[in-house]
Amino acid sequence: MPDNKIINESKTFEVRDLQGPLGLINGENCYNCIVLRKKEEVKNAVISLSYKDYNKKLNYTVVFFRIYFSETKHIEVRGDKIDDRAFSFINKLKFGDTIRIDDIYYRFPGSENYRLRDVHPITIQIVDKR
Repeated sequence: MPDNKIINESKTFEVRDLQGPLGLINGENCYNCIVLRKKEEVKNAVISLSYKDYNKKLNYTVVFFRIYFSETKHIEVRGDKIDDRAFSFINKLKFGDTIRIDDIYYRFPGSENYRLRDVHPITIQIVDKR
């Protein structure tokens, strides 16, 4: 204070942990579900993320992600778009096959030295009609 008096105040805060973000393909996904997509809809699709119950715009960058075709076979894609190389693998799938987009690695400005929460994966089933 200007007159050198001391004021003591106490405040109680509740700190809550955020649930890990949800991976999105072209802005869509849900927890514990399968996203139905035609092969053409997967080509050049954008991979992003969102936090449940958090509606503000997030300033993040998707650095890379992995597309799993089975438990052991996967490819890594740099950036946030399914590129032509990845799509060539997806294009070989049959209708009804599923893929999982997982290990989505992202960064916020200033978060380079922190381990961020894991992103909930995206499970996609290839369909011929929607």
